[in-house]
Amino acid sequence: MTGMTMNEKVCLMLAEMCERSGVLPAFVTRGYGREKKRHNKKHGCTDCNDVLVVKRGGYAPCDQEVAKITGDEPLLLSKYGAAFVSDDRRASFSLLKKWKVDLSGRPAQSVIDNMHDGGGCVTIVDVNGRKNAFSNLALHGGDTRCDVGVVCAHSKGSAERDKEKGKGVRGVVIADDGLHSPTFFKHLSFLVSDNVSGVGNGQCMPAGPLREDLIRCVRRCDAVLLVDYPSHSDKIDLQSNVELCQIASSQNVPTFRIRANVDVEWKCERREIEVTEREERRIQSTVCALAFNRKFQTTAEVIARKTGAISGPSFTYPDHYLYTIEDVKAIMDECRAQNVRDILTTAKDWTKLYPLLSCLPRQYTSSLRWGVVKLQLQPRVDFTSHLRTWLNNNVSSFV
Repeated sequence: MTGMTMNEKVCLMLAEMCERSGVLPAFVTRGYGREKKRHNKKHGCTDCNDVLVVKRGGYAPCDQEVAKITGDEPLLLSKYGAAFVSDDRRASFSLLKKWKVDLSGRPAQSVIDNMHDGGGCVTIVDVNGRKNAFSNLALHGGDTRCDVGVVCAHSKGSAERDKEKGKGVRGVVIADDGLHSPTFFKHLSFLVSDNVSGVGNGQCMPAGPLREDLIRCVRRCDAVLLVDYPSHSDKIDLQSNVELCQIASSQNVPTFRIRANVDVEWKCERREIEVTEREERRIQSTVCALAFNRKFQTTAEVIARKTGAISGPSFTYPDHYLYTIEDVKAIMDECRAQNVRDILTTAKDWTKLYPLLSCLPRQYTSSLRWGVVKLQLQPRVDFTSHLRTWLNNNVSSFV
């Protein structure tokens, strides 16, 4: 479980580490920023507590309608596992217990059995290029077969009984931003901070950014993860992080350092390309809609210094903002007016920008190059060993 900052990045890091250890991940998330009323009206779900399932299969920019209905983060999480999206996390966990998948991630056959929970609807979202990305399945009857790749995580007791049957895989469910939720039991909890904003002034809302008392929160966590942005010092120089480490030490909670590596994947004229040459004195702009836009702008400045580019105008929006075609046109018109050649954005924003860019005429895209900044977390050996040991001791096979 993650909390406070960098939620989806930490979830992706944990999922990749799980896969390397032979454990198949799935995600539970609330899908912040999605248009819930529109989802209900168009796709037949009765309320925001119904479950959306974004199929596992790899990150793919998709139709803007999908991003509006699922939110942007589930589309990124689906690279490593199916993402279950609902305001009611218990509904997602209940659905997880009914579904199975093999270790390769291929969809299992007849994965839904006896789904007679009374009311509600499951909407299946396939982002892998299909024209019709949505299909609904009522929980109270209807078709009992569905071609969906998901994973169910059992407790060790039931998993041991399944293992005796002679087959099974190991699975784990990762809850995005579930640290402070009291509605479900957590086997492993991580508190996450970074070397940019830390934990603020250490006070709870409204006096500060925290949702609960820091000491109480650390006490029930299994580890504290400190993320080092490449644009800042490797030292734990933020006073709030120094205090956080002291609290963790007093509570016998281990602290691990996580390195954030930055890479840019360049896009051009709606086609992915790889650019290796150094292009001097190009003007570079940024587009982002994050909770802390300044973090991304600082990272973009580091990229500009490395490539010899000049920092140009920045376009910032509220967190989880859903872009419109008018927004994109305005951004690109302003960039062309200021002779901008490169526009950097985040992977999360690209899921919403790409469908709009693909609809624009060539005049908007021919002179501008988009770069998607990929921020990948690199755990150190001590945390890798810590998590692998926990997985081996606590996660058993299931059928």
